Amino acid sequence: MRISFVKTGAVLCTALLFVTANVSANKSNADLVLKVFDDVKTGSVEGLDYYSGKEYVQHNLGMKDGKEAVGAFFTGTPTGVTVDNHFLMEDGDIVIALSTYGGAWGKFVGSNSDQVVFDVFRFKHRKMVEHWDNMINVSDPVIDIANGNTQVNHLKKPINLMKKHKHKKLVSKMVKDVLMEGNWSKRSDYFSPEYLQHSPGVPNGTDWMASFDEGFKYYKSSEYIYAQGNYVLTMSEGYPDPKTGLSTAFYDLFRIEDGLIIEHWDTQQVIPAKEDWANSNGKW
Repeated sequence: MRISFVKTGAVLCTALLFVTANVSANKSNADLVLKVFDDVKTGSVEGLDYYSGKEYVQHNLGMKDGKEAVGAFFTGTPTGVTVDNHFLMEDGDIVIALSTYGGAWGKFVGSNSDQVVFDVFRFKHRKMVEHWDNMINVSDPVIDIANGNTQVNHLKKPINLMKKHKHKKLVSKMVKDVLMEGNWSKRSDYFSPEYLQHSPGVPNGTDWMASFDEGFKYYKSSEYIYAQGNYVLTMSEGYPDPKTGLSTAFYDLFRIEDGLIIEHWDTQQVIPAKEDWANSNGKW
């Protein structure tokens, strides 16, 4: 019997592609995000496979739009960038990741510091089709003097998954009532007395909120809110700075316990002037 190595090779390749596709199909969108993070570190060209070539919309205003703009991270050689993921959550087709970017990251973004980054990806048909992010430098000292925490510790997997909508409603109401309308005296309606803080320079508890005048509005708008179990992420915009005219984007992650907000992580990033945007999609 004569064996055709060409045909055999074709069959093996087809089988390998089938197995690879099935492995990918069995992964959650959150798993795919972790795979992309690994590929950023190694430079593997496979990382580009998870981005949509036709639809990818970029909201990082320092990057050009489209899939091609992220190609510098997936050239086939190590980038020197490190991505240490601390937290993942999913809300429908949205995946939220909180990570620390280090190593050669500064080469790509012009920062002299490692950065804590929230990445928000929207998926469609197992491909990333849209991306938002918000980043802040890793604080020095890493363990904050005011609250005794780091910017990324204490994070765990979401629980109480069936209470997602209840928790999202609680945080949404708090953002509107306290942060947007300035009803600071109502803080005990939303925050636990044991409230833990991971925002650099901000103490634990809610006593510090009393320093704001009643009616002082902190956020101009609430853009997005996502939840999984006992974790809720809000994406908001503050009022323009009177000197620069630039607003700040706030990404706030809240943990809920016994019906109250008990813990908070965040990033804050100034939104650049429109003439400095690398794409036309805007922050939101």
